[in-house]
Amino acid sequence: MKNTTTCLLLCLLGLSGVAQAACNPNIPLTRPDSRYEAVAGATPAGSEVRDKVTGLVWQRCVVGMAWNGTACTGTASNLTWQNALDAARTATASTATTGASATWRVSNHAELYSLAERACYNRAINTTWFPATPSGWTWSSSPSANDSAAAWGVSFDVGLGNLAYKSSAYRVRLVRSGQ
Repeated sequence: MKNTTTCLLLCLLGLSGVAQAACNPNIPLTRPDSRYEAVAGATPAGSEVRDKVTGLVWQRCVVGMAWNGTACTGTASNLTWQNALDAARTATASTATTGASATWRVSNHAELYSLAERACYNRAINTTWFPATPSGWTWSSSPSANDSAAAWGVSFDVGLGNLAYKSSAYRVRLVRSGQ
């Protein structure tokens, strides 16, 4: 019990403020770099990532941040669940004005959870393809089946999914169907 408690405390302490993912070398990566590719024709170049397994296309940066060609810059937006859904509609409308045909949406819980890297923590996501992923929770579009005031999200600190109140403010990463 003492060793378990010590491990839990050390693991929790390790989650504060470190941007680089820590991965267990004894566990094969579940989301290796080879799983993803940059989407040709994305504007700006490299701002969209295709998951070769699911076929989904993800925005490389969360809402509020922007891809500058080498990194995600800016400040991630903290949005309520409804504001996250509205942000997807706004992103779709803004691409339509440029002649693009991207229909962005907030992913469902299973889709969002498919980004979680099971071998890592303190960014349980592929940090090569999704750099500067903020700590904390990211919304999915999936509402709770038992509580109309709650919806599902994923913490990319540790790669876990859970319910949160829709009035809480979290991050959102938009997705669209692949072409």
